[in-house]
Amino acid sequence: MRPAISDFGSAFIKYGLVVYFNSATSVEKGRLVQLQYRAAKLCTGTLHLTSQVSLENDLAWESVSDRALFLGLSLYHKIHLNQTRPLVKTAMPKIKSFGVTRATSSYIYETFPPKLKTFSDSFFPYFTKRWNELPKISNPRVTYMNSNTN
Repeated sequence: MRPAISDFGSAFIKYGLVVYFNSATSVEKGRLVQLQYRAAKLCTGTLHLTSQVSLENDLAWESVSDRALFLGLSLYHKIHLNQTRPLVKTAMPKIKSFGVTRATSSYIYETFPPKLKTFSDSFFPYFTKRWNELPKISNPRVTYMNSNTN
């Protein structure tokens, strides 16, 4: 029973956090941060007033917002590489341009305005903007080789 619960929790964090975090209210985001703080205190057995930042550093955990951003960009990348169901790919915006200066994210997608303000922070509008803002790299292998030669 315990592995089934942890699998459900992992799937919720992996997909639920990505889809709903950016459109959540500040109260809901605060509850998620508080939940992570409680989990960190439970894992470490620390006292009540221990700093959340120091607990996250000690456990090598990232903040909830950083985790949501990383998981969202990872999921967007999987959709970009056709590693998801075909139906999900149909919701992707159209490609605006091809850039030769970017490794796997060489495609710049069109940002599309949502029909309602409530959907402006939903998955595709938000992560399309973030995807297009990723730094451009010429060739990751060359960069890695140059950094190792010093």
